[in-house]
Amino acid sequence: MSDRPIIATNGVSAVPLPRDAAVLDFIALLKPRVMSLVVFTAFVGLLVAPVTVHPFIAFCAVIFIALGGGGLLGGVGAYLKACRPDIEVVACSPANSCVMHDSIAAGHILDQPSLPTLSDGTAGGVEADSITFELCRDVVDHRVLVDESQIVEAMRILLFQEHTMVEGAAGVALAGYLAMQERFRGRRAVVLLCGANASEAVLREVMS
Repeated sequence: MSDRPIIATNGVSAVPLPRDAAVLDFIALLKPRVMSLVVFTAFVGLLVAPVTVHPFIAFCAVIFIALGGGGLLGGVGAYLKACRPDIEVVACSPANSCVMHDSIAAGHILDQPSLPTLSDGTAGGVEADSITFELCRDVVDHRVLVDESQIVEAMRILLFQEHTMVEGAAGVALAGYLAMQERFRGRRAVVLLCGANASEAVLREVMS
């Protein structure tokens, strides 16, 4: 019987490994590109690790986040507030679809229609029993509405000046910052760019 190590996962047939596999793997890790990936992933781990005073949290004074159903803003906002209650959370919504924005103002979840918007990631209503409503209500310090032209302008800034393609929801967050930048001038502001899932139709509108 072979004394080489055997690995089997989820019922898959066991495969004998070469005796020197561990040594070869270690050598592969020493390649410059692999090491740079290791360092990068370690840095990402540092950013998301639940430490007492996170460097990012210590830097951030106000954060702008797109608000749709409230999952992203509620989660990020709750964590930031737990670490530093003085951080101000700004909820940015498209004026064409602002159900959660209006629900927070009303104090309860509203059932209201939405119009088409470039920010399809934040579009639509809020379920009547949504757990995100109370979470967003508790962590949001400011709310801002942006129209479609502001969303387009924000996406164009990111595309042509920063060479970064984003989806409409990310454009909403930057548009919210641009609309309120005078209010927070001199403070360290962070804009959360939440994705780059922009359709061809949206990109055509942004670039036209």
